[in-house]
Amino acid sequence: MFRQLIRKWSGPKVYNPKSIRPEGVMGKNYSIFSHEYDVIIVGGGCAGLRAGIALAEKGYHTGILSKIFPTRSNSVLATEGLSASLDYQNHDSWEFHAYDTEKKSLGMSSKSSVVKLCKQGPQAVYDIENYGMPFNRTPEGKILQIKSFGQTKNYGQEEVFRTAIAGNRIGHCMLQTLTSKAMKVDCRLLVDYTALDLILFDGICHGIISLQNCTGDVHVIKSHSTILATGGFGSAFKETAQSRTCTGDGQAMISRANLPLQDLEFIDFCPLGLYPKGIKLPNELVFMGNLVNNDGQNLKIDANLDKDQIVRIIAQEIAQGRGVGPDKNHLHLDLRKVKDWQLEQTYKGLRNFIRNLGGIDPETTLVPVSPSMYFNIGGIPTDSNSQVFSNTIKSPVQGLYAIGEVASSSIHGASIIPGNPLLETLVYGKAVADIIESIVGPKSSHKDFPHYIIDQTIERIEKYRIAKGSITLSEVANRLRHTMSNHFGALRSEQSMNEGLRKVYEIAEMMKDVKIRNRGFIYNMEVLECLELENMILLCKQALAAGKDRQETRGVHVREDYPDMINPAQHSLTWLKDIDKVVSVKFSQVEIV
Repeated sequence: MFRQLIRKWSGPKVYNPKSIRPEGVMGKNYSIFSHEYDVIIVGGGCAGLRAGIALAEKGYHTGILSKIFPTRSNSVLATEGLSASLDYQNHDSWEFHAYDTEKKSLGMSSKSSVVKLCKQGPQAVYDIENYGMPFNRTPEGKILQIKSFGQTKNYGQEEVFRTAIAGNRIGHCMLQTLTSKAMKVDCRLLVDYTALDLILFDGICHGIISLQNCTGDVHVIKSHSTILATGGFGSAFKETAQSRTCTGDGQAMISRANLPLQDLEFIDFCPLGLYPKGIKLPNELVFMGNLVNNDGQNLKIDANLDKDQIVRIIAQEIAQGRGVGPDKNHLHLDLRKVKDWQLEQTYKGLRNFIRNLGGIDPETTLVPVSPSMYFNIGGIPTDSNSQVFSNTIKSPVQGLYAIGEVASSSIHGASIIPGNPLLETLVYGKAVADIIESIVGPKSSHKDFPHYIIDQTIERIEKYRIAKGSITLSEVANRLRHTMSNHFGALRSEQSMNEGLRKVYEIAEMMKDVKIRNRGFIYNMEVLECLELENMILLCKQALAAGKDRQETRGVHVREDYPDMINPAQHSLTWLKDIDKVVSVKFSQVEIV
């Protein structure tokens, strides 16, 4: 009855595959529904919502597909602020912002992409302000901006106030604002769907194949333009500042389509992750409080150090056996002497945030912290128009785009400046709508594609639904997360990454022997977890392989055995279509134009 009610608005059933399943069960077990959109956006975070708003305002029939309701997307955890040169406060300019961004990229950014981000940044901030974004304000009523790591004016000569904030909850506020606006402009929110595969045929993307979680039905979504905005794969790490919904779905869809991924080894870590969960605390607390090791000694953190250097200091302190706790795998942050007004003035509600999520009172207790996975810099290679590259790299796949964290857009390069990732979601979310408008208009007719593409996806679902192995999913997931945190953290070496890669190959073999108890279709979370684990294994293999082959230290990729940087800079490109295969790695020169 429940499935029948849901199906009333799911769209017409158009196709039942005829291929035999492993148990001899015909495809009739899976009802397949068809939808047609001008544009389908996969991912309901800030990037996906901003793109959806811009496209709907242009008259495109737009759908935003998400595993969870947009206000619960991973963007809700963003706390670093929104950086743009609004100028009125301290004579900042977009040229200074671009200089800082290119400098931080260490030769791995594209000038056109950086200029686009920084030049269009102020208007992007004013746009979301007009939507109702509750920024912190100056006494004059203007948007308050604070200092953050790596932000200067006069080309590195002076510090600048460039980061707009909304207390300690800017991601939450942005999601609320953008979701409200998206619903007003009539974006169709397809909630509780998991994207599985691209419909890629003759070099053209015709849409996606997805699974409706609440019914177990397969939904074929045809579109002229497909935008991937699915975020990163932070769920593959034990200590992560990302949501457990970040399982690399978009990147894995690209891999299964036999397209390359770029620079997956570049993963940003925040210095202060609330141990053991990894939830990010503001970077500036490292200067307000004191970091304490197991000898009770305070670590001296120079105020001139940037975020990446602080991460390295904390990671080295732990690696050298001076961590605290039974496993000596974290440090303590002493905030007991920090005055309440000092925190509340900028980070309103931070003390309660730590109390609620960490179960400790920072006024009386030391706060356990360790570096935590925060942001995937690498991902799907795109040009400055957000178009996804094909295997020839310089020719885009028609109708396929990627924005936000899922994309390797040559903005951040080897390291990020706080506030740039959130700005990227707004600037490139709006810009991709302009690009699509210049290529294809709304309400165009859709083309057919071979049905065997759907068959392949259903076979993958069914393989896990009928699995009768002996290994539990929690055992596989825990082993993967421990492997990535232990062997692909803030400090790396060839020996450690080789060991990590060996373990991930073993984990891939474990997937052939997983135990599934639920044979049903409605909310079969075991099958969904299998599909997500498969995605993460695909990406972890490629990240470790690329990291092992990049024999240098550059930005967030820190090699203890190769401490020097090699110029000219190169992008890593990896291919892996199936978790049973071996990763292919190549390097290409960075084009800085």
